[in-house]
Amino acid sequence: MSIWKILLFLLLVQTPISLLVHWTVGSRAVFAFALSDAQSRLLWIFLGAMMVAVPAALVLSRGKSIGWPVEFGSWLGYGWMGLVFVLFASCLCGEVLLLLPRLALALAGQDPTPLLRGTRGAALVLGFAGAAWGVRSALASPTLHEIEVRIPGLPTAFDGYRVAHLSDTHISALVGRDWAADLARRVDSASPDLVVHTGDLVDGTVAALGPAAAELLRAKGRDGAIFVTGNHETYSGAGEWVAFVESRGWTVLRNRNVALRRGNSEIRVAGLPDVHEGGPGGVRPDPDRALEGIPAGTPILLLAHQPVQARSVQGRGISLQLSGHTHGGQIWPFNHLVPLQQPLVEGFGRVGDVPVFTTRGAGFWGPPLRLFAPAEVPVLVLRPGA
Repeated sequence: MSIWKILLFLLLVQTPISLLVHWTVGSRAVFAFALSDAQSRLLWIFLGAMMVAVPAALVLSRGKSIGWPVEFGSWLGYGWMGLVFVLFASCLCGEVLLLLPRLALALAGQDPTPLLRGTRGAALVLGFAGAAWGVRSALASPTLHEIEVRIPGLPTAFDGYRVAHLSDTHISALVGRDWAADLARRVDSASPDLVVHTGDLVDGTVAALGPAAAELLRAKGRDGAIFVTGNHETYSGAGEWVAFVESRGWTVLRNRNVALRRGNSEIRVAGLPDVHEGGPGGVRPDPDRALEGIPAGTPILLLAHQPVQARSVQGRGISLQLSGHTHGGQIWPFNHLVPLQQPLVEGFGRVGDVPVFTTRGAGFWGPPLRLFAPAEVPVLVLRPGA
């Protein structure tokens, strides 16, 4: 994504939302803590300055190098983005809780000020506590856990086949080489037959993040490793990242499939690029090409970044689609908003006739914060059966 598109997004979309969020938090803080005029002015100056830190972090993340200014700016901007949003959500919850008590006090002719101050102050304190918990959750190592999956028609030779499902690692100035290397070691320790990554490997350029991404791409199963692009590869230069991933020995599936064999038995793994692709260096998803040449009755694992892409492969005999993108909502209450755009938030479900598994992902985007949506790396153990 070009710097001009980022700036246009910041001007038309991010700025009005940011003004609303910061005004809501600031006005509640001034009232709840009975700040003086001088204290209020200092608070508004601080909030105005922090508003600038958020878009600055977005711009800095698109650079070709990472040093301490980029790291500091990213932690400051993205960290504040997460904190102020949680405070905003907490303030809104406080206002909802106040509706009936305020009405009761008004009908009784009593002053609601003490109740308003106490509730709004408590909401801000709880918001800080929730944000702290979310940061702790985001920076913790993602949980590796096994999940058995029944695949109709799975050859007995593939019974117990282990697929480590990475997604949404979002390597950036906030999580670099050490984090990526540790994750690769942990994935290898699960002894997977196959490692797959369903997109959003990075947030930034190959020049800046290639060394860190290379550490993660050391992870490979007995049958290798397969990658499909996500929307953030599109933002960061899909063509360059595809070439980089392939140079590290991974197979990139962009509208094609590969066979995995055990003796005379086989299953197919197909891959679609993300729906955002199609610009410079991008490839539009094409289910016909992706599934071309697959013998009838062969079990098919489809890799596609977004769960919604299952709608494009109805009636094609997909045994299981693996997706990410949603982060499980990442920060409450976004988990209640994701269904407006995606058919699944996390875990197993069906989209039409396609069984879909959506992982919460191993990393985070933007704010280093996960609230009620911990990171994970599922290891899917395939079993025959309906």
